[in-house]
This record gives sequence, C-alpha cells and structure tokens, in this order.
Amino acid sequence: MILDDESDCALLNRWIDYAVECNVKELNLNIWIDHMTYELPKKYYELPKRVLLAKSITELKLSQCKLKSFYSDINLPSLKKLVLDTIMGNKVVQTLIDGCRDLEEMIFNCCYGLKSIQVSSLPKLMVIELLQNFELESVEIEALNLESLVFKLRRPCKIKLGQCENLKKLLLYSCSINDKWLHDVLSKHPLINCLDLRDCDMLKRIKISSHHMKSLAFIGCSELVEVDIVTPNLHKLEYDGDVISFSLNTSSISEVSLAFEDDDSSDVEKIEFLANLSHPKVLNWGTFDAEVRIPA
Repeated sequence: MILDDESDCALLNRWIDYAVECNVKELNLNIWIDHMTYELPKKYYELPKRVLLAKSITELKLSQCKLKSFYSDINLPSLKKLVLDTIMGNKVVQTLIDGCRDLEEMIFNCCYGLKSIQVSSLPKLMVIELLQNFELESVEIEALNLESLVFKLRRPCKIKLGQCENLKKLLLYSCSINDKWLHDVLSKHPLINCLDLRDCDMLKRIKISSHHMKSLAFIGCSELVEVDIVTPNLHKLEYDGDVISFSLNTSSISEVSLAFEDDDSSDVEKIEFLANLSHPKVLNWGTFDAEVRIPA
C-alpha cells in the first residue's frame, strides 16, 4: 500500500482495527512511503499498538513500519511466524520477540536501529534468518528446537550460540567468524547437515568431521588456505575461490561444483585439487563453464 498523507494512514488504521476485531490470523502490512534505498528511509508508518496485542494473529509480516519505543506489554500468544522488513526499532524488537512464546519462525531484514538480539525461552522456534541488519552488533541464541539459522551481515557482529541441539542448517554470509568459532559450533551441534559459508574472510583453516553432513559450500572466503573434510555421507560440495590445500574423505558424493578465482594457478595444481574430490557423479567446473557427468 502506498501512503501519501495522513488521511491514508487514518484509513489504514481503520482497516487494521476492522481486521483485528475480526480475529485476523495472517496480517501482511507492506507499506510504501518513499523510494526504497539501502539508506535509512525518511518516513515510516507508525504501527498501531493494538496489532501487537492481537491474540488471533498467527503470521505477521511488517514492511517499512515504525515500532514505537514505549510499546512495553506486547503479547501475541498465537504468533508462529514473524517477518520484519525495513523496520525502525531497537529495544521494542527485543520486547516483541519476548512476547511471542509460540514463535516458530522469525525473519528480520534491514531492521534499522537494531543493535542486539537475544533469543531464549522460545521452545517452538525452528527458523531464524537475520539478513542485512546493518547495525547489528551482537546476537545470542539459545533455542533447543532450532533447525535452521541464516546470517547475512555487512559488519562485524558477535554471534553466540548456546543450546541449539537440533540445529541442522547453518548459513553464514559475510560473517566475522574465525576457525575456532566454527570448530566449536560444529562440535557442539553435531546434527548440522547443511553448512554454507560465503565471504567469511576470517576463516583460514577449516576441519570438518561429521557423519551427518550432506551439503557443504565454501564461497568467496578470501583468506582460506586449507580445508580438511571427513564426511562419509556428504552428497553435495560447492567451492568458489583460490586453489588451496583441499582434502575430502567421503564415499557418497554425488555433485561437486567448482569455480577457481585464481587464474595464476597452474593446471597441475588444479588437477591435484580435482584428484581429492572422491570421484563425484556430476562435476560442474565454473572455470570453463562446463559440466562433466561421470557414470555412477
């Protein structure tokens, strides 16, 4: 919806009142006030507090809204999915998280003013995605039933993972994590079967040993010099970067996708790299834009 003036906001408020009175279950407010850019928008629609007290809402999606700082008694007892896109708010976002005890999925994208997030005491939470939250400085997560975690950051952010015993999918884009952090997370969360690392430029030497791992991706990690993988049940591997020391011990690899960024590497070095890939059935080699299919 495009809001041009105060009369439009008043009309939207009446619509929201009617929806809440009718016990709406899914509410999607996609507000358009000015042209969207990667910079802080000049205007926001101020979300009525009654939305954050609606007992019937199970799915709430908010775009370009402002959450007022004095919202203190947020209570959405039925909410299962929360999506915040281009939202202004800091402490109130934390209050919102704490007020959604049955939350199963939360996705935050481009939330301005959001500097820290603490997630705990949400026993049903299974999915967290934190994308392009430019001011985020620290994240602490403890969610026993969390299965999927996605971070896409643009600045250093301290990430602390507590008890997430059921974590299976971990995607980290542009995250300031080092070798020790990754090793500790993989050791404490052995059920992870999908690991995707992109533009994590502090990683240098990675060692992964896992019977559950099925999919691995290392994309654009510019400082990476060594990878040692022992994953008997790995099915898919994706690598984009320089020719490095690479060891892969697996018996079930089905597909490997490669793209070498270092044009100075010799053909011998590339052949040695390929020799460590445990004979995949499908090899996609981006250097030559070719696909080679090897019979099973």
